[in-house]
Amino acid sequence: MTRYVYVDVLFLVNWLMNFLILWATASFCGTRTGIPRLLAWSGAGAGYSVAVEVLRGSGLDAPLMKLAVLLLMVVLGLRPRNLMSGARYVTCFLTFCFCVAGAAMALGYASGMPGQEPGWTAVLGGTALASMGVQTVVSRARRRSLLPGTYDTEVRVGEKTARFQSYLDTGNQLKDPISGWPVLVAEHEAIKAVMPEDVKAAFEGIAAGDSESLEQLGRNSWSSRIRVIPFDSLGRRNGMLLGFKPDSLTLSSKGKRYEASRVVIGVYGRRLSTDGAYKALVGPEVIGSRPEER
Repeated sequence: MTRYVYVDVLFLVNWLMNFLILWATASFCGTRTGIPRLLAWSGAGAGYSVAVEVLRGSGLDAPLMKLAVLLLMVVLGLRPRNLMSGARYVTCFLTFCFCVAGAAMALGYASGMPGQEPGWTAVLGGTALASMGVQTVVSRARRRSLLPGTYDTEVRVGEKTARFQSYLDTGNQLKDPISGWPVLVAEHEAIKAVMPEDVKAAFEGIAAGDSESLEQLGRNSWSSRIRVIPFDSLGRRNGMLLGFKPDSLTLSSKGKRYEASRVVIGVYGRRLSTDGAYKALVGPEVIGSRPEER
């Protein structure tokens, strides 16, 4: 029986499979890497698969060669920081490969192909199912692992820095409606150290009920940083919170540092903690960013 292999189909299917498995590995391990990088090294792995099929008998399908290509895809695609993280990435990648194979076989049997190799539809379906399953597990695990606690917080704007304690509030789902960035809510007293004098005066005037201060805020040196954040809370609907975009936000706890630049600081005019234990409320989406070991 003649066996036909379509090179374009072989390349595209392997490319998509490699990309989804690399993406699932990155998601599970909590590493951030660009989509173009994942696509590039997924394509390199797909190119190797095509070369193996076209150049049969050339030794390209040797186990050591396959292992070398796998290591290149993972190391150059995900960029581990050290040998331990690299070993973890490779282990996760192989685990997801086995998950994809199992899901593809299950779909193959379900579609009435017992005793046959699963077709491309089953392979791609298995890859997609395994990737979505990984994403679901990771999301739930992160939510459960983010137990309430306080974080040493540093907000920087230009050369000015404000430092205070933030409390992890899983109910804080505030987002800036323009950028979609998460919002950290901080007391005015804690955050005013980074504000220029005209901005500080405008915020204090707004807190005192001065309507002219709101107009001044739109004309001062921070006009491009200012954000208006709508919110609903218990006993209050359609509320508005003023905030600003910092240059950077850093949260530290238990030897780990979380850095974010895509975040908005909401300025709250009252105290958030009756005993002063914390000065801000941070949502899990900010803490969910990639930590850096100290």
